Amino acid sequence: MKYPLKDFILSIETLLRDERLKQVVVFCSPLDKVVARVKATRRKNCPREILITFGKLNYREREFIKLCKKSKIKPSNTWLKLNDKHTARRG
Repeated sequence: MKYPLKDFILSIETLLRDERLKQVVVFCSPLDKVVARVKATRRKNCPREILITFGKLNYREREFIKLCKKSKIKPSNTWLKLNDKHTARRG
């Protein structure tokens, strides 16, 4: 399967712009028939190192796409996951 270069670049740019992000998942085009994704993840031990993964959707992503299709809403192109240390602090 061929992955669009714009999806690959979008995942890296999004992750590099905001240091609070831990992971970015970009659903590959076309969004009406999503079967692949590009995932960029920061390493826990080396925050300047980025791991790029190409592949099929996992279970949670497939369920999200099914719900979007069922409700007739076009899914967002990206999913963002923040680092735990940057979330709201208690106390």
